[in-house]
Amino acid sequence: MSDIQVSITNNPVGQADTFVASWVWSGSGGSQGGSQNVVLDMKSKDGATVFTYTSGIDRSHCYYTPGNRETRQGSITGEASLIDIIAVRITEVTGKQGGC
Repeated sequence: MSDIQVSITNNPVGQADTFVASWVWSGSGGSQGGSQNVVLDMKSKDGATVFTYTSGIDRSHCYYTPGNRETRQGSITGEASLIDIIAVRITEVTGKQGGC
């Protein structure tokens, strides 16, 4: 995974704050299929979790260079102005996989 970008928008009172996240995924490690997630942990300065977002990664093909850009967006259920750190994790692959 590369070129990870996350933007957060503090919207007017009464509207949920929002985020847009994108990344480039290359499955050139030799497998496709199965299930795998990207997890964005949005945290405050003191490390407390403000909001966590989890989404599946497209493993339906073998993506070689330059990879496959994926974009997700949504509402933040928490106080976006508190977010100072965004930690990105990728879960292990589960389920049936095939070779590339």
